[in-house]
Amino acid sequence: MGPKHKSEHNFFLDFFKKNETPNCYTGIEFIHSPNTQLPKNELITINELSNIYLVHLIPNYLELKIQPDLQLIKIPQLNNGYGINLNDYSEVESYVKDQFKKYAKKIFTRFKRLQLCFDIKFVEYSDNITEEEYKFLMRRFKEMLERRFEQRNDRHDKLEHWDNLYQSVLPMLKNKRASLFVIFDGVKPIQITLHYHLQNILFSAIPAYDIDYDKFGLGNTAVYKKIEWCLENGIKFIEMGYGDLEYKRRWSNTIYKYNTHIVYKNGSGKIKFQAYLQYLKITFKEYLKKKGIKESYRKYISILKNKDTPSKKKGISTYKEEDLGVFPQDEKNTLLNMEDEKNSFLRKAVYDFQYVSFAPSQSISVYRSDLIQSSYLITDNKKYRRITF
Repeated sequence: MGPKHKSEHNFFLDFFKKNETPNCYTGIEFIHSPNTQLPKNELITINELSNIYLVHLIPNYLELKIQPDLQLIKIPQLNNGYGINLNDYSEVESYVKDQFKKYAKKIFTRFKRLQLCFDIKFVEYSDNITEEEYKFLMRRFKEMLERRFEQRNDRHDKLEHWDNLYQSVLPMLKNKRASLFVIFDGVKPIQITLHYHLQNILFSAIPAYDIDYDKFGLGNTAVYKKIEWCLENGIKFIEMGYGDLEYKRRWSNTIYKYNTHIVYKNGSGKIKFQAYLQYLKITFKEYLKKKGIKESYRKYISILKNKDTPSKKKGISTYKEEDLGVFPQDEKNTLLNMEDEKNSFLRKAVYDFQYVSFAPSQSISVYRSDLIQSSYLITDNKKYRRITF
């Protein structure tokens, strides 16, 4: 069998998730830490011989060396990548203050309020995880992703291939190439992040959180604790990945670009011409991206696929709130068990009340009105709030 015409790769995902790199490269250096060389023999090479390699999404903080008999065309991509460089930090509080300035106080306040209101613990799972724990956490992980993306009237690409993800992550945990960072409220996971590990780089791949706790900023708390863990474990760079999301912009002190490499063999005029055609094709795609045409097309296709309108978003219960001065003694009310799943629709309202009232879970009582339809009372015996659906 002769050589392939071309070989195409998503460098970012192959490198961070699989520890793979095309065999057109002979070495890789991480420029944020010049003394950290990522040796070739620690990477699984893709054993194929191609006339042309198209290698997309290469972070520009990685310097790649190609084989001496190959030629390279480098094309800048429009995509932004995001990262947290911890080389100058030894404690998470200093990073947050430098990165957020005046907003840092809100980060700390939400973090403390979360711990005040709930029985919070933080657990990092890797090779210590049991199969039962893995099944439990991944089931909860999927539930949170589904509910969050139903709320957004969108679909997460990982949910489309969940079985593959489920099968691949456990072996990586056992080999310490991945970890699950979990925030618990009691025994209930309320935030989970899947990380991939490559020497002193942590790739924060997939975060999910319980939208009922939205007021408490679980996403920020997860990044806060992730930075703390990295500093304690000698990890100096957190890769936040591509995808232009607000929380990445706020937390990242390193915003970088990606490159596409066209790597091809010397000598043949036909191969040079093929490489040039690939160059024209890729630069045209980047032009469409720059003009917003590609994004507009993607949104249009997404709207066509989605049957729900924004006004019918799932996962959100709307209700009216009324703060009362005293407990309504003249009403008949039934005390509810909030551990019962049939009352789960009330949890967001309860947690929102806890947030503004600084109220621990053990102080909260929830009642259903026996006189007013779809009306409930939340109290910590100091404040009283009626909610009506």
